[in-house]
Amino acid sequence: MNILDNLILKHGLQTLKEDIYSSLYTCVMVHPTRADELELGTSKLGGYPDLPEDFYWPKQDGEYLQFIGQINLSQLEGAWKQDLLLPDTGYLYFFYDGEAYGEADQQNGWRVLFYEGTADDLTATKVDVSSIYLQCGVEFSYDIRLGDTYIEDDQLYDQFDALMLEINGNIPFHQIGGTAWDIQGDVLEECQEFSGKKGDWQLLFQIDSDDQLNMMWGDVGILYYCIERQALEKKQFENTWLIMQCS
Repeated sequence: MNILDNLILKHGLQTLKEDIYSSLYTCVMVHPTRADELELGTSKLGGYPDLPEDFYWPKQDGEYLQFIGQINLSQLEGAWKQDLLLPDTGYLYFFYDGEAYGEADQQNGWRVLFYEGTADDLTATKVDVSSIYLQCGVEFSYDIRLGDTYIEDDQLYDQFDALMLEINGNIPFHQIGGTAWDIQGDVLEECQEFSGKKGDWQLLFQIDSDDQLNMMWGDVGILYYCIERQALEKKQFENTWLIMQCS
């Protein structure tokens, strides 16, 4: 009997064993730690981005979007990137206006930039933006996580919730790839609905509300940056769609 089987038995969830196994998924977990100083070009959440000189900080209606974070893809191990179809090197930059939740007329409320160069071409970039989130360096781990599942019986769901807590931990859930933690509905279905594209959508980056970063999305919500598989394979990160959900 493996560790998960023992946990299922411990929480009295033998009748849900098949559902529990089908809810498992792999992802890259993103673990932030407050840092006043970081090396140029390192992965981070919050603070200010390190941009190439020919890149412009995105705007909406003349106002700078808020910087969410940057991912130095060379800091992810090769096997992880292969699973997620990410480029081997380069940088991903994530921006958001703080209000958009994914409607078609809100497309200027988020932006994802991709740069294929190296840190040698980057410059610490500061602008007069309305909100700067607290800067955190990040570490990555490739993990197996348990996703949520619908359980009608309240007592069984409480037992399942305790199992999720034991497996996943009670932390802000920032992740690259994997299964989106839906709050109000299926995130990928909303991408199809709002974008009008019925493609093969997948989660690119999920950013949870997090006091350490001073990030709060609505009422303790989550940001989901999603992309069609075809666009991801072609490195067309400008086609990323954003969904924001909250309780």
